[in-house]
Amino acid sequence: MNKHFSDAEASKLAGLDWQQMRPIIEQAVQLQNEADHHRTLAMQRIQDRNLLMEEVLEVVRNSRDILTGNFKKDMKKLGNWGFTVVENVASRRVAGDTKFNQA
Repeated sequence: MNKHFSDAEASKLAGLDWQQMRPIIEQAVQLQNEADHHRTLAMQRIQDRNLLMEEVLEVVRNSRDILTGNFKKDMKKLGNWGFTVVENVASRRVAGDTKFNQA
């Protein structure tokens, strides 16, 4: 479009209705610029959140460890604090050919 207007009478695109298309193109460019701005802002906010989440995750881990210590025999209670408790624990297997040395 810009090339068409700068070429004026010499433009090879004179047959197209640029007066109708110009406001549509300009609006599309404006919306793209706004979208780019919001995308950049969103990426900055995500980065800010991720930095804060490092501290949050540390508190969550510490909370889990404290609660695990308090409820060793009834781990289901950790669910009251929002933790997902897996009830089925895989049993440990010992290979049949494993030999133990007795002292």
